[in-house]
Amino acid sequence: MSLQFIFGSSGAGKSHYLQQYIVEKSMENPTGNYFVIVPEQFTMQTQKDLVMAHERKGIMNIDVLSFGRLAHRIFEEVGGNQRTILDDTGKSLILRKIAGDNEGELKVLRGNLKKHGYIGEVKSVLSEFAQYNIDVETLDKMAENAEEGTYFQWKLKDIAKVYEGFSKYLSDKYITNEELLDVLCNVIGKSELLKDSVIAFDGFTGFTPVQDKVMKELLHVCKKVIVTVTIDEKENPYTFTHPYQLFALSKRMVTGLVSLAKEERTEIDDAVCLPQNPPYRFRENPSMTFLEKHLFRYTTESFSKEQDSISLHCAKMPKDEVAFVMQEIRRLVRVKGYRYRDIAVIAGNISTYADYMEKTAKMYDVPIFMDYKRSVLLNSFVEYIRSLLAMAEKNLTYESVFRFLRTGLTGFSREDIDILENYVIAMGIKGYKKWDEKWIRTYKGLSEEELGKVNEIRSAFVEKIQDVMGVLKKRRKTVKEITLALHSFFVQEKLQEKLVEYEERFQEKNEPALAKEYAQIYRIVIEIFDKFIELLGEEYLPLKEYCDLLDAGFEEAKVGVIPPAIDEVIVGDME
Repeated sequence: MSLQFIFGSSGAGKSHYLQQYIVEKSMENPTGNYFVIVPEQFTMQTQKDLVMAHERKGIMNIDVLSFGRLAHRIFEEVGGNQRTILDDTGKSLILRKIAGDNEGELKVLRGNLKKHGYIGEVKSVLSEFAQYNIDVETLDKMAENAEEGTYFQWKLKDIAKVYEGFSKYLSDKYITNEELLDVLCNVIGKSELLKDSVIAFDGFTGFTPVQDKVMKELLHVCKKVIVTVTIDEKENPYTFTHPYQLFALSKRMVTGLVSLAKEERTEIDDAVCLPQNPPYRFRENPSMTFLEKHLFRYTTESFSKEQDSISLHCAKMPKDEVAFVMQEIRRLVRVKGYRYRDIAVIAGNISTYADYMEKTAKMYDVPIFMDYKRSVLLNSFVEYIRSLLAMAEKNLTYESVFRFLRTGLTGFSREDIDILENYVIAMGIKGYKKWDEKWIRTYKGLSEEELGKVNEIRSAFVEKIQDVMGVLKKRRKTVKEITLALHSFFVQEKLQEKLVEYEERFQEKNEPALAKEYAQIYRIVIEIFDKFIELLGEEYLPLKEYCDLLDAGFEEAKVGVIPPAIDEVIVGDME
């Protein structure tokens, strides 16, 4: 049992060295097990790199996993987790319900819970608490020690109240992803897969306390644990003095793992220190080498040679920045012989630049792929559901009815909707009772024939919604009844077929990202409905509260799209 570090600066080739080492050892010992643990978003790329590094182009005894997937892999082998895993959407639903139930007792959170994205922030806080072993008792102690009557103390008490309700609701039936690693710690010792295996960790800047517990168990069971660490060759990785020193995260990780190894009486092998002058990635780029060696250091040196690798450009507005970037991309492709796939655009905040990027890229005829998960809130099918519920909640007001009709999924033509809207505005029609009776009033310029047409459209609309409105307008109804009524309405209106038509239409218009969004949206909505029935099915809820819960679910749901073409500029954010 041993622990080994691979030290090197950014671009020194730590991942490459590790992959070559794992491939060689896996070929020397084909019956052994080798695990490479990376952050969730790097698993596919790391698998690809290992396959390419292997002379047989296969990795039969090498597993590439994240911490979460490692837990699932071991549970498949030895069991240990009987509870349903709650994803982010499920967490948001339960938190919204718990917060609503305790609204009267909350002082600070009460006024904020219905703000867009607030439940997501509360969910993130509770996730961090789980990762750092902070429980309700710890929060209560902190609240007691805080200054009496302060905003901070009230906020701590509010969060503790929500956290306590959330934990009770989950009890023995559900488990969150953050708690999985706690359960994993209890079964690592039983795993034959991990026994005498080699396990490597790459791409981490540090580990949370719950991940440290897993590392401790792995040091006890695995033959060898390898960890890559980004650090400058001049730094001492084994001394951590304060959190603001250069490479503090790396030093904290190394000193923490060394401490764990000593507790487990695990041997610490000599570290591998990769040559860093210059780092391999920047071997042909002196200006980037200089930047990597001097960034955030106190130094009097400056780079005085001619270079064109790094340049700064100022613009007044994001729109101007994007225009410059697109012009530069066109120049690189036309003059310098680049391919679009050789280029990436990184923004600090993708939401600020996304609209400008899409419009300007189209203007300059540059193919781009926006690498971020889109919120489903702006999808027409989601708007269809929200507006349908709004009609029931507000008793068919003018705004709610035409918000529903103009989603494009109701089957009425634009002309019919316009005719109906003119009459409703002129006559001030509102309320289900008014919509359900024949309209006989007329106004100047409206002929009998046109009134007949209006009544024909009205009758078709009322006939369409009467069954679902019958359920939604009931005084007492469970979450399950509302959800099943909505699903029956989707089936009645053949919504799935309509969404397939949208997908095909976007494919014909060469809009692959929108086509993929509409290919996924029906499944996403049905999964949210399944969670509603599973988590809250027998609860009696007012329609207003149901709408708030559904919005919380939709806010959390995101549509992920794989790059639809090979030769595109990738646009992403720092994260």
